[in-house]
Amino acid sequence: MILLHEGMPDEAIYLKRIIEHVFAAPVQTISDCLDRFFTQMPEFEGYHFIPHIDLLKSEFSETAVLLLTPRDLYDYGTSREDEWVFGERFGNISVAATARLMGQDSTPRTSRTIDEDLYLRRVGLLGIHELGHDLVKAPHHKEAFWINVRSCYSVSLGGHCDDNSCAMYEFVDIAAPSPDEGYLKLGDDQLFDAGIDEHLNRLRQEWFCSRCRNHLEVTDDYRRLRG
Repeated sequence: MILLHEGMPDEAIYLKRIIEHVFAAPVQTISDCLDRFFTQMPEFEGYHFIPHIDLLKSEFSETAVLLLTPRDLYDYGTSREDEWVFGERFGNISVAATARLMGQDSTPRTSRTIDEDLYLRRVGLLGIHELGHDLVKAPHHKEAFWINVRSCYSVSLGGHCDDNSCAMYEFVDIAAPSPDEGYLKLGDDQLFDAGIDEHLNRLRQEWFCSRCRNHLEVTDDYRRLRG
């Protein structure tokens, strides 16, 4: 697979090692200017990615890609508070954004204000989680939603594992939001432990729960490199 990044060699080296260990698939790192894949959203001071997914798929049609960017990404762009994303997945194309991983909270930043080890651990979990959305086809996954209780705004997050020690459990912020702010809805459950740092503290050494591991399949496009 290809790890395509925007001049982020330290993060790329770390992710390459983690991905090759977890998925036993070769990773080719490529540094490039990726402006062509993003649309700037001046009203949010962030970037939109979805309209350009077909361009990325056309440039990398034979191999899986993880795009790593320091930009602040938004999904549909209708809510500044609720529609920013740590990452997204579109089939064999995954995106991981680090702008909100660099500090004590999820405020977007252009430079790191926390310990490098914690920052890289966050990046590693995000990368494995996004790739897992394509490679783990577990029937027990439940539809997840972020529910903002103050605005009654709901954001669909896709299917996730209900084991909070598994890499496929959802996280919606750096620290789990307080109950008066919002919660993770997973199936019929309201959950208040969906912070990435809490998740890192309880994460399994083997990354995935047994149910997810039993449905993990690394496909051929993850074993191909760019020719």
